[in-house]
Amino acid sequence: DMTLGAAAQHQLENQLREAVSEHQLKLYFQPVQGADDGRLHCYEALLRWPHAEQGMLRPASFMEAVNDAGLCAQVSDWALDRIQYDRPSGDVAVSINLSARLLHDESFAQRLYERLDSGALAADQLILEITEDTLETDLQGATRVLRGLKQRDVRIALDDFGTGQSSLSHLRRFPFDYLKIDQAFVAGVGGAGKDEKLIEAVIRLAHALDMAVVAEGVETEAQRSFLAAAGCDYVQGYLVGRPTPAA
Repeated sequence: DMTLGAAAQHQLENQLREAVSEHQLKLYFQPVQGADDGRLHCYEALLRWPHAEQGMLRPASFMEAVNDAGLCAQVSDWALDRIQYDRPSGDVAVSINLSARLLHDESFAQRLYERLDSGALAADQLILEITEDTLETDLQGATRVLRGLKQRDVRIALDDFGTGQSSLSHLRRFPFDYLKIDQAFVAGVGGAGKDEKLIEAVIRLAHALDMAVVAEGVETEAQRSFLAAAGCDYVQGYLVGRPTPAA
C-alpha cells in the first residue's frame, strides 16, 4: 500500500510539473462583501487545476505535491503575476494565500518586495492571507517579512483563526488588518453548541485590536443576519458568491 501510494504521489508531482510548465493552472475568484450592506470589499484568489483525469482540483488535493515537488515559489510567483491581469475588477483588492514555506523563503520575499516597489503589484489592491501555523516555525523571521509588507501598505489577514494553534501572542506581536473566522464555526450558527458565543468573542477581540473580521463559509441568510448583528465586518461564502474564473 505504501509503495502504491508513493507511486501515485510521484505521478501526481510529474503531472503537476507539466501543468505548471504548460500554464494549465487557473485562478478563480470569490467575492467578499460587507456583512450588513452587501457592498463588494475584495476578491479572494483561489488556485484550481483542471486535471485531465480527475477534473477540477482544489488546492487541498495537490498542495502537498506542490511542496514536495519544490514548486511552491514558482506557482506563487505565477499567481502574483496573474492577479494583475485576471482580477475581476481593476480597482478592487484581491487577497491571496501565502504558505509558511514562502513566508520563510527570503528570495521569494525579495521578489515580492520588488514587485511592489516597481509597481508591478499595487500594494493597496493586495491582501495577503496567512494561517497561524505560518508563525509557529520561525515567528521572528515571519514577522520581519510581514512588517516589510506592511511598510509597503499591503494588508495582512490571519486566516482560519481559531482552528490551529491559536495564540494571543500572535495578535499582540503583529498588527493584522483582518481576522478570518473559519467556516467550521460559521456552520454552527443556529445550533446548540457554543459557536455563536465564540464568534461574538472573536469579533469583540478583533475590534478591540483595530482588526476587521471576515467570516468564511457563509451559506444562509440566517448566518449572514447573525454575523451582521454580531458586528462582523465582511462575509464570504456560497451565499455571497462561488469561486469563478475572472471572465
